[in-house]
Formats: sequence, C-alpha cells, structure tokens
Amino acid sequence: MMDSAATLPFEFLHTAFPFHLVIDSQLRITQIGEGMAKRYSQMETTPLLLENFRFLRPRTSLNFETLSQIKNVVVVLQSLHD
Repeated sequence: MMDSAATLPFEFLHTAFPFHLVIDSQLRITQIGEGMAKRYSQMETTPLLLENFRFLRPRTSLNFETLSQIKNVVVVLQSLHD
C-alpha cells in the first residue's frame, strides 16, 4: 500500500502527466507539465492558480486545506485565458 504522503519524482510526473500542475499552500502554481507550459505560457508570469483558472468542480471553498483533504474526487478547472 502506498503512503498518502509519498511524492513522485519530478521526472516521472513530468513524463507521465504532461498536463499536471502542482500548487503550494498559498495556491501558487509551483510546477506545470510540459503540455500545460506550451498551452498556458502566461502561468510562468502569473503563478497564482485563481488568476489562471476557475474551479468548476468540486463546489467547495477554494483553499489549500480543503483541496488537500478531498480524495478520489475529480477536480475540474476552466482556464481564464481561453
């Protein structure tokens, strides 16, 4: 069984999930996959999640604590730059 606090190596995450993004406790984007970087280049200059995306699902308060507690839930984001 995998520990829920386990982390994936950057190289694996980057290769396996080209459209991933990683956020910190302040909802700043700290890492994006290659596919996201190509599609949304402005994220490098505007790293705040809520300045780049709107949450469609789940309908809950948007803070790191809430997001880190939900498990097995699909998170749907909509770009504010499309």
